[in-house]
Amino acid sequence: MTHSLEIVYRVCNDNTGEAIEVGPDPDGLGLVEIRSLTDDGQVGARFCVTQDALPLLIAALQRSLTAPAATAEAAATHFVTG
Repeated sequence: MTHSLEIVYRVCNDNTGEAIEVGPDPDGLGLVEIRSLTDDGQVGARFCVTQDALPLLIAALQRSLTAPAATAEAAATHFVTG
């Protein structure tokens, strides 16, 4: 029997019980999995990203915090066209 130790980070919403977890993918492919959990612990959504792409994802998330506010139409157009 083989055992391993996995560390999963959890960002919790203390008011609603919802959470976001970040940890290794369950298939052992060396990917990072990000999943949202509903207030009753069910997986709402999940996606995996390669470790090479992870710094770019982090940069995109950080930039989204500092991006100037845009109208919904402009934001939608930018998102679709990149």
